[in-house]
Amino acid sequence: MFQARKLRVTYRVEKPDGEVVAFAIRLDEQGLLEDLPAEGPAWTQMNAERCANCTVEGGVCRAALAIVPVVEAFGDIDSLEQVRARAFLPGYTAEVTAPISHVASSIMGLCMAASGCPRLAPFRGMAVFHQPFATLEETVIRAAGFTLLGRWAHGTLADQDPFAPLIAAWQQLEEVNLHISRSLRDHCAADAALNGLVYLDMFAKGGGFGLESALAALRPTLLAWDLGPQPPGNGSGVAEREATAVAGDAC
Repeated sequence: MFQARKLRVTYRVEKPDGEVVAFAIRLDEQGLLEDLPAEGPAWTQMNAERCANCTVEGGVCRAALAIVPVVEAFGDIDSLEQVRARAFLPGYTAEVTAPISHVASSIMGLCMAASGCPRLAPFRGMAVFHQPFATLEETVIRAAGFTLLGRWAHGTLADQDPFAPLIAAWQQLEEVNLHISRSLRDHCAADAALNGLVYLDMFAKGGGFGLESALAALRPTLLAWDLGPQPPGNGSGVAEREATAVAGDAC
């Protein structure tokens, strides 16, 4: 029988100087970091940089706290430096050689989603089933799938556009990235950690713009799954818009 999943993943990154730094990330049953500290460096404070409608009590940004180890490890490295990185999960290991900003982005995205930041809560399910070093295309499809699962859990799967909350969540991620980036500008000696956030922000922006095209490209493989007759009103907003477009072309 399935049980609540507790993610266990360890990233090992070989820095350009040969030093190997490890990040052991542990999530609880709720998909939250088990060891998030209560306090952090000055740049994690929300005195000047605070997202609109932030509901977190206190003056410390949880998303910023979650990435402190990454910033401290990579803050003095140029973002284009190539590094070898491995992510160890139960049952398999993922390995890449890539710019350090891309590696930092993978770790930051996981930690921020599991930080307890209410604006990033929609991505917590993806964090629990984390895919290291995911591409934009993979991230978009996974995010769309988890959005549908969230809609199912809330009983709103038949809404006109089930992906609307995903677009809103990506927009919220952009705002969080913006405020943390502003706080980091004067803290880091180089740009690897900062550009890790920039790379994560590209995913947020690219996901919003690329959702329609990604789903359209995936549609032929999804149609191979014969669901049988469906009751009216259960189609997705994407499918309904495509049907409308076809009807318009026919006219």
